[in-house]
Amino acid sequence: MEALRESVRCKQQRAEEEQRAKDSCKSSYFHFSDEEAAEKKRRGTERAYYEQLQAEAASHRQKQQESIRDERECAHAQAQRDAELAQKEEAKLKERLMRQNEKCMAELEKQIKEKEARKKEARQHVYKVSPQPLVPQKALYRCPVTGMLLPAEAFDFRQHC
Repeated sequence: MEALRESVRCKQQRAEEEQRAKDSCKSSYFHFSDEEAAEKKRRGTERAYYEQLQAEAASHRQKQQESIRDERECAHAQAQRDAELAQKEEAKLKERLMRQNEKCMAELEKQIKEKEARKKEARQHVYKVSPQPLVPQKALYRCPVTGMLLPAEAFDFRQHC
């Protein structure tokens, strides 16, 4: 903005110098009327130039505001897209974790059911009768003298009665 003002001043000075050169060549009789007309003309051109400069500055400001607004809208749209992508990723992650949890729970339930089935089978287990006759179990008796466990053949029950 300052550079524009400097260039305006330079142009004005050149225009004034040219006007003085023209005025010096004119006769002194028309000096006052020409000077007033030149002053009016100079003011008119100066006013028009400043109006044009203000219009350009306003246009420039408007363009800057539009570009800032566009950048903000673009950033807002990008933030919305990022948020949507993050939500989608989070939903995918939740879905994957839920499937993993369901799979683990199914495996654990299967293991628990197998354990319960084994326990139930162990409780209901009926021992099969072998085709060979069972060996009769020997009854052991404690010797009253020594305290040892001895088979029934080792005792003579008639003596102790």
